[in-house]
Amino acid sequence: MIGRLLAGNERPVRRVLDAACGIGTQALGLAAAGYDVTATDVSERSVERCAREAARRDLHVKTHVADLRRLDSDVAGPFDCAVAFDNALPHLLSDSDLVAACQALWRVLAPGGLLCASIRDYDTVLETRPIGELPRTTPTAAGERVVFQVWEWTADCYTVRHFLLNGRDGVWEVAERRVTYRALRRRELTSALEDAGFANVAWLMPKDTGFYQPVVTAHSA
Repeated sequence: MIGRLLAGNERPVRRVLDAACGIGTQALGLAAAGYDVTATDVSERSVERCAREAARRDLHVKTHVADLRRLDSDVAGPFDCAVAFDNALPHLLSDSDLVAACQALWRVLAPGGLLCASIRDYDTVLETRPIGELPRTTPTAAGERVVFQVWEWTADCYTVRHFLLNGRDGVWEVAERRVTYRALRRRELTSALEDAGFANVAWLMPKDTGFYQPVVTAHSA
């Protein structure tokens, strides 16, 4: 889906920055498609995993540890396109951090450069404020795995408690991870992007793209 957006851009796209690469979900596909990819993330472990996955696939991906709010200090642009997919921007809990990240994304782009990002459909989520996700069970070589989430809300932020249960011969091991997100409405992200200098901000919904989250596109003015 990202490839279609890049291919349809009026300005040719060659250099791409995946500014929230995680373990490489988007960066690896873009590199395989022939783009010159730089992948960054604030998590050193995630960046290391992305580099390993690229090497295992014989793909060339430049990797760096970088904070979204200070991208232009940590990586050398300009880039034709920057991407931040899979609900990365809602990790920025305050208005000031969100605007700082948008400004940094603007600064690393070439004039007319393309930004593509995706977030949860928080406009819908905030109508019900769900308290979690139901358990999902998966068989494993050792037994079975159960995964579920509990969401704890504070104003328009929520903490996800992610539980992972591994069972073998009736004995269960339980692990918990926590992460806090901002329930970022589309109008709020649009405003932050425009304040940072982006133009032509547009939203594409899952029914239009087939992608599981709403996608926002914008251009550096």
